[in-house]
Amino acid sequence: MNLWLSGIYDLATFNYLKTLGIQKFSFDFRPRSLTFIQEHKMQEIISSSGESTHQYHFIFENEKDFVIDKIMNEMQTKRVSSSINEFSMEFTGKGTAQDFDKFKLPYYWHYSTQVSHLSFLNSHFFKGYIFHTDDLEYMSRQGDLYHFFKSLFENVKGQNKKIEIVLYINEEMSLPKSIIDFFPFDSIILPITSKVETSYRNININVLHDHIRLVEQMVGLSF
Repeated sequence: MNLWLSGIYDLATFNYLKTLGIQKFSFDFRPRSLTFIQEHKMQEIISSSGESTHQYHFIFENEKDFVIDKIMNEMQTKRVSSSINEFSMEFTGKGTAQDFDKFKLPYYWHYSTQVSHLSFLNSHFFKGYIFHTDDLEYMSRQGDLYHFFKSLFENVKGQNKKIEIVLYINEEMSLPKSIIDFFPFDSIILPITSKVETSYRNININVLHDHIRLVEQMVGLSF
């Protein structure tokens, strides 16, 4: 299990996280998001790392196709990749596997009840599911959680490729330990939120450090 940070928007935070050995980072291109980042700033951050084993994810929701194509094409042409898995996309919202497959790039999908989650298993470019703790807590209250994941894991095992199951920690940092112990998550996502900011888009490194250590204790990670 590994940790990746979502919503990175400044170079100082990126450099600090690298010192902790974190290898995965998500950049948010959703204009309404509080962690939205402009493309030139994202390129500055990634370029600063030089050749590395880092993996970079780009989050979209209902953006125009030409916007996504522009960003992804520029990232692939401006940087010499040392790994075929260096760049991936993340999608939130109501889009379907058919919508995302046309970009012909690997992607993760943030679970939504508005779309059939099993339909993504037929996608050649699909890399994994991202489940937010809010959704898991709701399923648990409804008594559906274990049945849902039992069925999901059975379907995932039938695939001829690795499908990742990723946990997205909500802002309240709350999750029953029984869920973490029972489900074999491949990765944990910790988002940048106002909880780690001293003011708007001004990250408090010490508070972020404490949040990372809390996740470490919750899921048994070490950095």
